[in-house]
Amino acid sequence: MTMAESLTWQKLLLKDRPLIFGVLNCTPDSFSDGGQYLKEKAIFEKLELLVSNGADVIDIGAESTRPGAKEISYEDQMKRLRPAFKYLENISTSYNGNFSIDTRNSNVAKECLSSGINIINDVSGGNHDEKMFEVISNSKSLCVLMHMRGNPKIMQTLTKYENIVDDVCEELNVTIDYAIKAGIHESKIMVDPGIGFAKTPQDCINIIKNIDVIKNRLGFPVLVGLSRKSFISKYIISIRNMDESDMVEWATHYMSIYLYEHGVDALRVHEPGFTINAIRFAKNFSDKW
Repeated sequence: MTMAESLTWQKLLLKDRPLIFGVLNCTPDSFSDGGQYLKEKAIFEKLELLVSNGADVIDIGAESTRPGAKEISYEDQMKRLRPAFKYLENISTSYNGNFSIDTRNSNVAKECLSSGINIINDVSGGNHDEKMFEVISNSKSLCVLMHMRGNPKIMQTLTKYENIVDDVCEELNVTIDYAIKAGIHESKIMVDPGIGFAKTPQDCINIIKNIDVIKNRLGFPVLVGLSRKSFISKYIISIRNMDESDMVEWATHYMSIYLYEHGVDALRVHEPGFTINAIRFAKNFSDKW
């Protein structure tokens, strides 16, 4: 049995805190850090920082999926990703964590899996590329299947829900059924309700407030990626002498504590060290833990 075959989410998940996905966007146009990590030196330095600050999984992406973003070709994604592959080769014996590829493209996923990455994080939940489930199934890799309607270019026109919690659960259940029928084992699946993807700011808040309901209904590990998302700015009050970006960062870690206290299994964040420390402080002052 190969390492990929034996790897399951239950073996990776932690008992004392959520699994922390640290974000590396090798893109010129991501909403938070676009353009910062395009050159090899900057990519290496960011990867080193994510490792030293405690990221359990490093989630690397080369295609922005912010609202309005255009699809990026396989060739362009791979050109942006190859510097990171060099780092993976150098650190494979010293880093105890795992690497994830954030992509909707099955060819990108397939090549990344052959380069030491063992998790596929597909924001389309396998709906964008019909071959994605086949790649995941054949490789025995882990996957994160996210809820999204449409694609980044049009998704914010598809935000009409009867009930955001019910509809997200129902639509994710359809995605999970397709994945299992395609040969992906249940132990390899994690779900993501898709904060900010075909959601209004109020939808995002309602998902966060009901994350325990979503987890219980779906019956799979749940990852939430809310780090620095634009909906946060709708709910913060300006404070003199404090940058909005700092306030958004603070709110990210506050909500991460809430999600942890309500059973979330994994968090995808830009600053993993801040999140880990916030949760440690919360544990010291909470009777729940």
